[in-house]
Amino acid sequence: MIRLCSGILLLGLGIAACATEPDAPRADPLEGAWVMVEGTYTTPDTTITMSIPQKKILSDGHFAFGRPNELGAFAGGGRYTYSGGTYTEIIEYHSDTLRVREGRRLTFDARLEGDSVWIHSGAIDSSFHLEERWRRLR
Repeated sequence: MIRLCSGILLLGLGIAACATEPDAPRADPLEGAWVMVEGTYTTPDTTITMSIPQKKILSDGHFAFGRPNELGAFAGGGRYTYSGGTYTEIIEYHSDTLRVREGRRLTFDARLEGDSVWIHSGAIDSSFHLEERWRRLR
């Protein structure tokens, strides 16, 4: 009985620790879970706009993203900063080792529309530009 009560108490404390007021201001407005709504990718030869079932989680200055692909998964993560309309990722790991290297810094223009839409755009390199629209998951 003591184990059961302890388990219920710990579960209750865990739920209370995760609960936040719905209208409470966020210290970091990007922190949370996001799903990509649309991405536009431009190279010298073409522009492709598509919906990608990709998710990204930002927490305490760290990010991780992923989606399934033909090889299993396209994923990566590392550290990030967001300040003054600039979103920067510092890659610490990535499944596409041919294009992305550990330690690489990617900087994007970024803006929030309300609390639920995040748009960022910028160049990955001189021949690849992206613009992505993300929706916050609740």
